[in-house]
Amino acid sequence: MKSEDFFEILGDADDAMLQESARPAKDRRALALKIAAIAACFALSFTLLLNVLMYAGMGGSKSSDMKYPEDMGTLEENAGGNWGSPTVKPDGSGGSNAALELKIIRTATLAAETKSYDTAVSSLQAAIAAAGGYVSDSSERGQSGSARYLIMTIRVPADKLDSFLIGLGGDLLLTEKTVSSDDVTLSYYDLESRLETLRAERTALFAMLEKATTTSEILAIQKQLYDVIEEIESLETQMRIYSDKVAYATVHLTLREVNVYTPEEESTFGELAGAAFAESWERFADFWANLCLWVISALPLLLVITVLLSGVLVTLFYRRKKRQQTDAKTTEKE
Repeated sequence: MKSEDFFEILGDADDAMLQESARPAKDRRALALKIAAIAACFALSFTLLLNVLMYAGMGGSKSSDMKYPEDMGTLEENAGGNWGSPTVKPDGSGGSNAALELKIIRTATLAAETKSYDTAVSSLQAAIAAAGGYVSDSSERGQSGSARYLIMTIRVPADKLDSFLIGLGGDLLLTEKTVSSDDVTLSYYDLESRLETLRAERTALFAMLEKATTTSEILAIQKQLYDVIEEIESLETQMRIYSDKVAYATVHLTLREVNVYTPEEESTFGELAGAAFAESWERFADFWANLCLWVISALPLLLVITVLLSGVLVTLFYRRKKRQQTDAKTTEKE
């Protein structure tokens, strides 16, 4: 619908309103509703047109401007399901030319039960040795003939963690298993960069110390040099800790001796109802959040439509008022 046609329709409707002004109030309300419906149709058509034009422009710009890097990094996974050493390769537009290896700290928490405690512990130790790992901490409670309890911290190579966890079984019944990954890549390379800077500063301070001639200069340079060396040692310690945790995953295991395995707990009706309500509430919240975002994104368009409709209504009001005054003058002359 063109704007000229719309204003022509509104003008005809305005004339009809003037002609029908003598009719009952019910008819006048019906006519007003018709005019409001026409205005709403125009606003809707205008909104749809602008949306089509806007999304068409966005689609064109995305298809023409979006470029994908040739190499977005690789994640290698071996046939056994273990993650290899993923790397992120810079695209050459600044930064280091060498590939940056991701630094991921993996941690597993296990809870297990066994009816054959001694056999289970022996199998566990064999699995640790086969994976190339070691026990960093172990605590055992109880004696043979009574319920025994074992708390163990195990370190295994990070690339063998998955196969190690899969191999656990036999006399062990896992009742809890949690595996987490912590990406410390940025922190690691930030430490490395700071170390390079401090080492360069240390070299410069040594050169200054050799050239110093007065006692005050020597003391000042030595103090600054000691501070730099202390900070370097601290950062090197942090990097060694990171490197150790990245190279070897940590497994926290709790093993309990039982006569009967703990049966799996079935969810009660209350738990199922609570989970369903929580999921429904989350969807409800997402709906209103998305609606608010849509309103915010469409706010400029809504403001334009409001201004246009206000202008149309004001124009119609003054035209009607002017015609009423003209008709009144004509009636007085007659």
